[in-house]
Amino acid sequence: MLLDSGEEMALGLEAQAEIAKTENFETGTARAKRVERIGKRIAAVADRDDFTWEFYTVVKSELNAFCLPGGKIYFYTGMLDFLGKDDALV
Repeated sequence: MLLDSGEEMALGLEAQAEIAKTENFETGTARAKRVERIGKRIAAVADRDDFTWEFYTVVKSELNAFCLPGGKIYFYTGMLDFLGKDDALV
């Protein structure tokens, strides 16, 4: 099923609102800044200038990261801890 850009963005915003109700986010920390740095690298090569890229650090020990439609990227602190400090591994 193909969606136009507006439909894709709407789906991402809807999912983002649901996630915000249940997750805790880390902001302003070295880890959150790292997620932003990594996310910007991904966004730069994604060829989606129509996305409003946003990067979230989810405080959870799980090994997980994902992107919602429209460019909302979520990276779990457990994944960051697992990867260590080398951004080249990401």
